Amino acid sequence: MRYRNSGVLTGALAYILWGLLTIFWHALSGINAFGLIAWRVVMSVLMLGIALTIVHRWNDLRPVFSNRRTLAGVLLAGTMLGINWTTYVYCVTHDRVVDTALGYLLAPIGIVLAGVVVLHEPFRRVQGAALALCGVAVVVLAIGYGSPPTLALVMATTWTCYGLAKKLVPLPALEGLAAETILIVPAAIAFLVFMQLFGTPSLTNATGPQIVLVALTGVVTTVPLLLFASAARRVPLSTLGWLQFFVPTINLALGVWLYNESMPAWRLAGFALVWAAVALITLDGLRMMRKPRSTSDSYPVPEPAPVPLEG
Repeated sequence: MRYRNSGVLTGALAYILWGLLTIFWHALSGINAFGLIAWRVVMSVLMLGIALTIVHRWNDLRPVFSNRRTLAGVLLAGTMLGINWTTYVYCVTHDRVVDTALGYLLAPIGIVLAGVVVLHEPFRRVQGAALALCGVAVVVLAIGYGSPPTLALVMATTWTCYGLAKKLVPLPALEGLAAETILIVPAAIAFLVFMQLFGTPSLTNATGPQIVLVALTGVVTTVPLLLFASAARRVPLSTLGWLQFFVPTINLALGVWLYNESMPAWRLAGFALVWAAVALITLDGLRMMRKPRSTSDSYPVPEPAPVPLEG
């Protein structure tokens, strides 16, 4: 029991760190968001390479690069992850932190919808009600914004696609992220070179402390992941999955209370609808996990959404 409890605490620490790392990325405001993500990919490859060397797991990557189907799935995951990271960092560095909270609240609903549409998982009434609530929420927010909450929808959509790719090509956390970043690092390096030669260099507006933070982007990407991987070995993912809601909750709190982003009634109403949808999905998942299996009800219980890697 003590071993399991320590795993829950480790998992909770990973999610809390991902939420609080919004402060880290906000400190990099003023730097080109696309350049930041390029540096994050490069630094992450370096850190993950060190981690793989320490645990002697480089050989575990061979199947990824020797199988076309696996390679395509990992490349899709890496591309979606890169877009998701970029959107997240753009929001944080442009005073749109609340949008990141909305995006990561909508993501689990997208995961459920993808499971139904792509993986042909059963569609239950509770899930339909949750999707309807999210649809109403998007309409409410679109009316309030004067346009759809595009950035939040991009985050939710790319995270859904990332989760789907991870489902189709399952890899351990460390090896999976290493393979994904290795595949997209050539594009990241090419972008940095292009900015240096033909545009504004990526770190032109960076202060001394910010350059230090950029160098640490690989560390802040890898440490929470390793904490999560450690926790995942000790407790069920069905337990860790519900802890993921620490991230949007922390982001919402930071956006409103630390960065003074507005929370008018229409935005509060939209979030309330999404929270209600998430509550329905969560309760339905818990109910299905506790439900005895029978021959007529032998489909797999929906798994929680993949660990968010935005922080």
